[in-house]
Amino acid sequence: MTTLWFSHANGFPASCYRQFFNYFPQSEYRVLFIDKTAHGNYPPSHGWTALRNELIHGIETANAGKVVGVGHSMGGVITLLAALKRPDLFSRIILLDPPLFGRRKQWFMRTVRLLRLNRYIPPANKARKRRTHFNSKTEALEYFRHKPLFRNFTPDSLNNYVEYGLMPVPDSPGFELAFSAQTEYRLFCTTPVSYPKKRLTVPAHLIYANSYEVLWQNDLAWVKARFPEMELTCFSGGHLFPFEQPEAAANMVTQLAGSKLSAGV
Repeated sequence: MTTLWFSHANGFPASCYRQFFNYFPQSEYRVLFIDKTAHGNYPPSHGWTALRNELIHGIETANAGKVVGVGHSMGGVITLLAALKRPDLFSRIILLDPPLFGRRKQWFMRTVRLLRLNRYIPPANKARKRRTHFNSKTEALEYFRHKPLFRNFTPDSLNNYVEYGLMPVPDSPGFELAFSAQTEYRLFCTTPVSYPKKRLTVPAHLIYANSYEVLWQNDLAWVKARFPEMELTCFSGGHLFPFEQPEAAANMVTQLAGSKLSAGV
């Protein structure tokens, strides 16, 4: 049986991907994950090194052997960082539209941080202003249903976000976001702008969305130059395609997990 270790996007607990997970045959795949990255003993840090260490610790603690590391958005970057540091933990990695930014965006983000303007830059600005409290899950469902971010979610994906992305407020009525909006903001503000000067030595795939919301053409060109051993595959959809097209996304991951791509040498 193949173990998939999944790392989620910023702001989306891994449990919210339940419909995506359900398309992996249970007789062939076991899906493991940390439900909320950066909420325990590994808070946000510059370059997400603490998150990388949290992932490594999770895999080691689970005694899962070599895993197929699958990461969406932020989770893809964390998976890559972990594979660069501890390639012995991975049989391969599959990155789903990760924010691996090219030189232009790296320069822009360094300038923004130098001038302390993070709070004005989307998506950090949106995270800072995000609504966090709801009187009921029904109210939350109606609220999110009309938000552009969730517009193309399947009904099950949206229901799963409300079910697993909210938690009861202690000693108070209503519900709040399970993934702290402040943590989400801090993670956006600490997105890596540089990477270890190591060669990637595990088979690696990057699936990018052809909407180019996150990865632009010049970002992809930088990825090809920096990680020439990484195979790039286009997915017809938006950045949140595991929620919007979970079956197609899972099928592509399944195909890549069984492919015979060689490791970098």
